[in-house]
Formats: sequence, C-alpha cells, structure tokens
Amino acid sequence: MKKLIQILGLVVAFMIFLFDLSYAQLDNSSVKKKYYWVNFGAGSGTISEDAFALSANATYQFGKNLLTLRAAGTGELFGKSIGDNGLLYGLALEQKKVFISVGAGIAFVEGSISHGLFSTREPEKIGPTIGIPLEIQLFWRPARFLGIGLYGFANLNPEESFAGVSLSLQLGKLR
Repeated sequence: MKKLIQILGLVVAFMIFLFDLSYAQLDNSSVKKKYYWVNFGAGSGTISEDAFALSANATYQFGKNLLTLRAAGTGELFGKSIGDNGLLYGLALEQKKVFISVGAGIAFVEGSISHGLFSTREPEKIGPTIGIPLEIQLFWRPARFLGIGLYGFANLNPEESFAGVSLSLQLGKLR
C-alpha cells in the first residue's frame, strides 16, 4: 500500500514537471492561463437500485489539458460499497460559461460488503486492486469562481466495476 502511494506520488510529480517544461519552451504570448478547482457532490450509483454516489476531486487545467486527483465511489447505507482514489488525465472543451471534459487514468480500488447493521459477521472485502478510472465533467459556470453541474464517473477493474453520477459544486479559478 505504501509502495503504491509512493509510486503514484512520483508519477504525479513527474507529470507536473514535464508539463511545466513543455510550457517553458513556448513564447509567453502563446501560453494559456492555468486554472484549478475542486468539485464535490452526491448522486446515484450503479451497484444497486438504492446505491448513492459521492465524489470529490481537485483539477488543474493548463490549456486544454487536465490533471485530476479524485476520490469517487458508490454504496448502499448498510450494504455493499466500493470506491477509488485515482489520478486522471483529460481534455477539456469550454465556452465562456460552459465546461465539458473527459478523462481517464489509474486508480486504487477497494470496498466492502456489509451484512447489515446488526450483523455479527465481518464485512467481506472487495480488493484492493488497480482500476481504470473514467470521468466526464459537464458544468455551467455562472461566475469566475463557481460552477454547478454533473460529474460522471466509472471505474473498470477486475474485482467489481462501478459507475455513478453526482450533482456537484465546483469552486476555484474557473475562467
């Protein structure tokens, strides 16, 4: 576990270093502004009819490129739950007040299956495993620092793939 976190940290640092080097080669007049924000939201998940979804992420945009750290998952109140912590790279399409992006990456996935609130049985573990996280962001940005919209997420993995969509609030330097 510690080894995986260290590797992911090195990958993030290396990617940020490479992206900054590529912009250092450009003429200052052609460099796009950089943006950053956090999203957090709640919605519905796919592991059952009653599943809820939660998501939180931090995104850094440079030009049309995005780098996102996210935590997302879906679960039942006293049943199965599964989530991921991931690093995603994406591309953005934006107008002045509308933002759309897609992304994919790598994530650490784990979860559990509970046997009910009053059960004496230990919850069964799902994972840990590595998965492929996917995301879609669709936001309306009425102000330079505030957006509201939908954050769609999925994770493809060998243990149990899952997906969800959350109504999310976006805060940060958006435009």
